Amino acid sequence: MSNDNFGNSGYNNSGLYSKLLDRFDEDTDKAQFFDANYLSYGLCKSIYMYHPLGKRIIDLPIDLSIGQERIISVKHETKSDELIEQFIKVWNGYGFKNIIRRLATMSRLCGISALFLKVDGYNDHEPLPVNTNWADLKITPIVYDAMNIAGSASNNQDLMSENFLKVEDVLRSGMALAKDRSFILSNGDPLYNEFSTSAFGFTGRSVYQNCIHLLKAWLYVNNADAMVAKKCGLIIAKENDVGTATELTSRSLGIKRELLRAGSTNDVLSVGASTTIESLNLQNIDGSLDMARNHILEDIANASDIPTIILGQQRFTQGFGEGSEDTKHVGRFIESIREWERGAYQFIDNFVMRMAWNFDYLKALNKENGDIFKSKNDDEITIEQYWQVFYSLKQSFSYSFPSFLTESESQIADGDQKKLEMIVDVYDRVFPKVEADMQATLTNWLIDSVNNLRSLNKIKLNVDEDDLRQSIVDNYLYKESEEPKEEKDVAI
Repeated sequence: MSNDNFGNSGYNNSGLYSKLLDRFDEDTDKAQFFDANYLSYGLCKSIYMYHPLGKRIIDLPIDLSIGQERIISVKHETKSDELIEQFIKVWNGYGFKNIIRRLATMSRLCGISALFLKVDGYNDHEPLPVNTNWADLKITPIVYDAMNIAGSASNNQDLMSENFLKVEDVLRSGMALAKDRSFILSNGDPLYNEFSTSAFGFTGRSVYQNCIHLLKAWLYVNNADAMVAKKCGLIIAKENDVGTATELTSRSLGIKRELLRAGSTNDVLSVGASTTIESLNLQNIDGSLDMARNHILEDIANASDIPTIILGQQRFTQGFGEGSEDTKHVGRFIESIREWERGAYQFIDNFVMRMAWNFDYLKALNKENGDIFKSKNDDEITIEQYWQVFYSLKQSFSYSFPSFLTESESQIADGDQKKLEMIVDVYDRVFPKVEADMQATLTNWLIDSVNNLRSLNKIKLNVDEDDLRQSIVDNYLYKESEEPKEEKDVAI
């Protein structure tokens, strides 16, 4: 920002804050509060770019929701690790994590956004052929905001239609994009006959919708802070009025004022006995400013449905650990954001699976021992078999996020100790009372339970289940053979 905005000449109305205030005035004060046109697409962009809280309100919840890496799971007898590794490789290669971030950002900003997967060599408006070889495709993910897809979200307002309030097509330049490669993310559900100017349609709404006037009030607080910061260093010199002064006296007074203005720490300034120097008293406004700032921040957080502790970047009352009410509230909020993003993850995951587990890759993975297609002969593998295997893998695919609430090592150890005590208690009570086969099953359960303890995640017990079972059965039979037979009296 140039010095012209905050120079000695005073605050310049060409500054960014003044421009943003002018935009607020233009979009809000000239319209009724409930007029759908008061929050425009342009105003949303201006708030995001220039408002001190604008970017944080939009980006921070998304960054927290995608900050942790997903835990991918694919159920397969022997190749789960290889399949997961290939999936993650393709996902990271296309940068889909950042794509989801941009998609969610645009949706929260304007109320709606769209993702389109552009495939080189194929028409954007037609679906891909069913048997397309995904190994050879060159895909470019593109995120569109509300302006790019204007008209897409004018949901069906026909009360008699089965597609009532549903987005049927994603339009780009008035033409519908291929449905199999396009996905729309709406911030909030559409309301009947409630048009959103920021999203250009009957659709979701911008996060700023409910706090627009509070965001404007926040600018006044910022301007007041800037004024106090500028004026708190003002020095006031109280001098006796002078009557008719000679030229020498007038020059002397001017020199003293100049020395007073330029003086700083470690300088010595001589003044007259009747001259009083003091700073500007601003102590009566700090309480009002703090109260206004805190109240407006809390109201903005409530209106935008963001925990105040996140929006204000305050410190957690008990640290960021399990048990703190602050962190529990934040954890629930982040889970709600992840649930909102789930549709985007599912849409992208379907394409990543097609690209990662294509026909050629599964055939190569099958060569080692035929675990994928149950046959090592490549000539016998048909496209029908591929689709059966692919859909089986797709059905077994799942993901989860680590808990947003973190625990200290001591808390994890205490929890594991309690679990272990209960596990051992069950084992000791049941083991002596069951047959050999059940004893083997119970012992395997004990080993699995110990391996799942989080404090022992680096120490695993690797035991062959068949060998363990045989050992327990042999030991059981040996003990039975060694037990003395009960003698019975025989009548003569």
